[in-house]
Amino acid sequence: MGSGVTFPVPPKDRTPDRPFSTDIRRGAERVPPDAPYSMVADRSWLTVGAYVVLALLVGLLTLRIGPYVAGFLVAVLLLYLGRYLSVVYTFDRERLLAWRIFGWRSVPLRSIRRVQPMSLRDIAPVGMFGTWGWRSRLWSPLIGRFDAVSTTHRGLLVTGEGVPLFISPRDPEEFGRRLSHRVEEEAPGLDSPWASNVTGRPSETPSRP
Repeated sequence: MGSGVTFPVPPKDRTPDRPFSTDIRRGAERVPPDAPYSMVADRSWLTVGAYVVLALLVGLLTLRIGPYVAGFLVAVLLLYLGRYLSVVYTFDRERLLAWRIFGWRSVPLRSIRRVQPMSLRDIAPVGMFGTWGWRSRLWSPLIGRFDAVSTTHRGLLVTGEGVPLFISPRDPEEFGRRLSHRVEEEAPGLDSPWASNVTGRPSETPSRP
């Protein structure tokens, strides 16, 4: 009755906030910093268009080459188009995985000692038909054998267990930064422009591992 007495309201139960990092490619989604991180490969729509045009041309030649041959060729073209579009790169605290339909390559995170921005044009690979293989094993006069699970010429060269691996994430700068920070957490001493112990830009041409 007008006594003015107030009773304290017990605080709501809450758990301590866990640190999160914002993934700029997932909008407002918030991702734990130790969660697996994925990014699709960059895509050349000119390459996609070339596959589609070739499939249409084969279809137009059905009367000349026969329906079975035409159907087989179209199926092969669509298969490699799907393979091209399926490339994705993922890393967690154990490994970096470059995956696509009918082909993948993984590198243990603790073995990675170098992550460099690179272009296939700078590496000057020989025998580009190797890109049709399982791991796309190529050879370069500058770095020797390497695998190229990639879709465009602009990307990252990762040196670790086995031969070097060339990848082409949609945003090489962002993926390289995140990968470098994760590698440093597991095995310090990384050679990378995004590593905390490196200043300046790396050389455009990597030394032979």
